[in-house]
Amino acid sequence: MYSTPMVTPTHCIPILILSFLFGSVFQQELDTKHDKYERIVKLSRDITIESKRIIFLLHRISGDSNKDDVMEEACDRISDIQSSLLSKVAEELVSEDMFQFLHAFTAGLQEYIEAVAFYVYVKHGCLVTKRELEEKYLRLRKSPTAKEGEPKSQETEATSSPEDKAPIAKEPEDIQTKPEPISFDIPPLEFILGLADFTGELMRLCINSIGDGDLQLPFDVVDFLRKVYDGFQLVGNQSGRELTRKVRTLRQSLWKVENVCYTLQVRVLDTQAHVTGRYKYERKGDESYGKPEIET
Repeated sequence: MYSTPMVTPTHCIPILILSFLFGSVFQQELDTKHDKYERIVKLSRDITIESKRIIFLLHRISGDSNKDDVMEEACDRISDIQSSLLSKVAEELVSEDMFQFLHAFTAGLQEYIEAVAFYVYVKHGCLVTKRELEEKYLRLRKSPTAKEGEPKSQETEATSSPEDKAPIAKEPEDIQTKPEPISFDIPPLEFILGLADFTGELMRLCINSIGDGDLQLPFDVVDFLRKVYDGFQLVGNQSGRELTRKVRTLRQSLWKVENVCYTLQVRVLDTQAHVTGRYKYERKGDESYGKPEIET
């Protein structure tokens, strides 16, 4: 039979030191990290909600009648997300490893990238770049810690003498303090995943444009989607199921838009041939379609 080793006081010393360190130091660090993680999760949920509202707002554009008003409101909401939500996330990540908290705000960050990419496409008809996104739509600044006109504490008023209560001239720096900028770099994979989600909104934009009577927009969207899909094909095989799943969804969106364009082309040409006896089809920037004519 094996005898259990006798625990001597010298063996208990390392255990006591570890328990003391865990109870006093490590436990406090873990609690601080968990609290910060939960705060970032809450901010990410708010970013997701506000970004979806921007996307829904952009889908309300019908022609050129209300485009300027909708784009102005969308720009204001993007600025509000930067100043009120993303700035707080960046402040939480100061002097921290971003990738330790990436899972907490990845959903909100991808949704924000999707909203900004959709906004840029509706406004300019092009794809937003990572540098443009970080320079124009991630201008984050720290929130001011000290507020102007803050009353003094009771202890300060009690200990201060009448001579100390005399008005002191404030320096210009104390009156107007600009918040410091915060650097926030987007991980490349998060940017790619946000763009993959953005292609789904293009498919919805294509369907909605048909109801508004804009028959040229679906063909512009399908050309743009083909270029984006070719770019994703150049990325190659990446680890992780999320990118593979989103590329598959991108391909399905492209198929839907291509089917819409095919249906439009066939029905419009058949209608013109039936009414006028011949049809012409013109398309910007594509010579392969030509201008076929049918005489009756």
